[in-house]
Amino acid sequence: MVQMITNHSDHKPQQNSTMNPDRTLTKQLALQSAGQAFSLIELLVVIAIVALLTSVAAPSIGSVIAGSNLNRAGQLVNDQLTIARQEAVTKNCDIHVRFFTINSGNQSGVRGIQLWRVEESASGPVTNAFGRMVLLPEGVLINPANTLSPLLTVPPAAGGSSGNTNLPTYGNASYTGFRIRANGTLDNAVAANNFLTLQNANPPPSADVPDNYYTLQVNPITGKVLSYRP
Repeated sequence: MVQMITNHSDHKPQQNSTMNPDRTLTKQLALQSAGQAFSLIELLVVIAIVALLTSVAAPSIGSVIAGSNLNRAGQLVNDQLTIARQEAVTKNCDIHVRFFTINSGNQSGVRGIQLWRVEESASGPVTNAFGRMVLLPEGVLINPANTLSPLLTVPPAAGGSSGNTNLPTYGNASYTGFRIRANGTLDNAVAANNFLTLQNANPPPSADVPDNYYTLQVNPITGKVLSYRP
């Protein structure tokens, strides 16, 4: 019998000539990303355009914010005057509306409002605060000129009040104010001087009517508040 011997010589396995699909996809993605990237010049152009648009829009944005703050401040004062009238009628007592000159940060002006109730005691009438101090939004204050805010200068004989109070956060602060009677009306002496004018802090207040303002008028008979805007 002839024995057939198979020659098992060293056969090296053939290398697969097909490329790894994962590596191919990764390389394609890398090339595609490189082709879509911004160049330095393109990036600088985009930055310049954004800076230009921002500089053009900044004044308009600032004006919108100032107008919004003024509207919000007017509504805050309106709400406090309405609460004062309701409290006077409900509790059958006089209410003093006090406006405080507040120094905070870089701002100083008539920016705080607080309501005070006149109550009877064994030693006579006393005035006690109720509710919290309400501050106007940053950048808004009440114009103190007598021609624009005569309710800040009501004489004592007509129910006006003035003085100083130590506030927890702001220290010693001066105030002026007026009185709402128990029936919700104002004193006759302030019948024709029954309004306040709010404005933005910049430009600073003067006796001239500002370009943008918010005026609140208190009806001396009903105590209700009317608002005026240019």
